[in-house]
Amino acid sequence: MDNSKTLELEILITISQNKNVPIYHFEHLFEHKWKIYYPRFKELLSDEVFSATTPITGLRSYELTSKGKSRIAELIELRESEITARLSQLQLQRTASALNWKTVKARLNSVIHLWIPSGKMAASEPPSDYDKLKTWIRHAKPVPHKA
Repeated sequence: MDNSKTLELEILITISQNKNVPIYHFEHLFEHKWKIYYPRFKELLSDEVFSATTPITGLRSYELTSKGKSRIAELIELRESEITARLSQLQLQRTASALNWKTVKARLNSVIHLWIPSGKMAASEPPSDYDKLKTWIRHAKPVPHKA
């Protein structure tokens, strides 16, 4: 959504949510950013998407017309479709990055496995007498015992 449509949506939402704010206080709702919003506000006023009304209080305020209500619905739908498209794009990127991470992790595991010697090759010092005895017992054939 381009900047002018974003400004338009913000102005229309502000009008719809602040029906009791007098016209002379309306610009204060935008605080110091009114200079940014004012040109688009004038265009919307001339497009008759909102009008000035005088309720029972006697203070004039802005109110959306039927044209303004349909325009705000269009802009919200546009924003929603853009958000949905962006979310699906981010999900695809996250899935792709997760797959890439699994590939990287598998490669790291294989490299680490090659670096770490197995138990048979890890003997950097000669086996102890106890280890020799255990090996001999495992490989020795049992001798029948006479009782």
